[in-house]
Amino acid sequence: MDQQLRLILELWESLSPIGTKRMFGGYGVFKDGLMFAIFIRGVLYFKVDSLTISSFQQRSLKPFTYERLNKLGKKKLVELSFFEAPLDIYDDPSIAIDWARKAVGSALRVKNKSSD
Repeated sequence: MDQQLRLILELWESLSPIGTKRMFGGYGVFKDGLMFAIFIRGVLYFKVDSLTISSFQQRSLKPFTYERLNKLGKKKLVELSFFEAPLDIYDDPSIAIDWARKAVGSALRVKNKSSD
């Protein structure tokens, strides 16, 4: 596991248990079976929903995107509902936990909405 991700998980120790799973060439980060963060290419992304996305957009944080080929073989940019984590989470564990809790809440709301 990447050392930077280990440090992030240490910041979230009070939220334990938290699990990771290799995916997207990086790691998915899970709480209670819900993926609330992605760590890929040295960047942490948090799950967003309609209640939290503005917090990320106000800080000009970018969404997680990747390219894939469509049915015609043309490249298509895919944007997931995960946005870059603000850098101040690395300075203060309470800020890191607050943002992680918001992301867990987003993941839970999205799951509950899709269950309806």
